[in-house]
Amino acid sequence: GGARVMGMDEQLGSLDANKLFDAIVVDMNAPNSPVPPVDATPAVRDAECPDEAWRLRLEQFVFLADDRNISRVYVNGRLIHST
Repeated sequence: GGARVMGMDEQLGSLDANKLFDAIVVDMNAPNSPVPPVDATPAVRDAECPDEAWRLRLEQFVFLADDRNISRVYVNGRLIHST
């Protein structure tokens, strides 16, 4: 809704073709990553359903990950950084 409020919904705010696009590609298994591997995280490894495992991995990314976990950066649809 933010793009609509700003009057920019024709240029951004969705993944539709020809709209502006910024994104990162995350590598949770990057070398020297501060995020523990799945097999070292019993709560993730033993999660009873895939949704729970994904939620836990997302929490690990938010609270533990850093620049080592970002493998690509796209701004306005163009790759500007890649490891």
